[in-house]
Amino acid sequence: LTTQGTARILILLLWLFAGLVASESRGGMLAFLAGLGFAATCIGWQALWQARRRVLVLFAGWIAVWMAVAAAGMALAPAASGDTVAASPLAAWAGRGTAERPKLYGTTLHMILDHPLAGTGANTFFPLFESVKPESLRGAEYSFVHNDYLQHWLEFGAPGGLLLLLLALAALVLARRAFRRDRGDPLPLACGAALASCFAHSV
Repeated sequence: LTTQGTARILILLLWLFAGLVASESRGGMLAFLAGLGFAATCIGWQALWQARRRVLVLFAGWIAVWMAVAAAGMALAPAASGDTVAASPLAAWAGRGTAERPKLYGTTLHMILDHPLAGTGANTFFPLFESVKPESLRGAEYSFVHNDYLQHWLEFGAPGGLLLLLLALAALVLARRAFRRDRGDPLPLACGAALASCFAHSV
């Protein structure tokens, strides 16, 4: 790439990352990191070290964007007086879903243990969960587990959950092999990173 082309890609990546930070989505950030991890394993640490200057510039840009978006958020919605936790750049990420998700997952696991092999059938999570919903979650309605692997295990049993895991693993292995065969073609790398992000976001 030319210097101008590299600069344009960097601006695009930083702009997209700003949107991710603004979304305050921990699942989105997990997906982002999974995509990066997949790309790193495909490219190889030696190649990344050779391009370390560009990598460091990119990471420095991401950190700067995070701080800028967090500062803008705190300026537009200042924290309550004396609330030092809410005033930190990580506050919005730390506070999302910390109470309900563990209870939601724990209750789902208990339901899975009642039918671990055969499952309960497609689209049965909602009625089953409503009958055993913890008191602390009664003020909200949950149509899904917010974890595709747990949902597949619950509804389709161990074979369904295992099939989903195997599908994810096979897709990533095939994408990695395709990139290793032709490193000049970025499509397998981009597709594999996108798939890794999707599979991580399903957690």
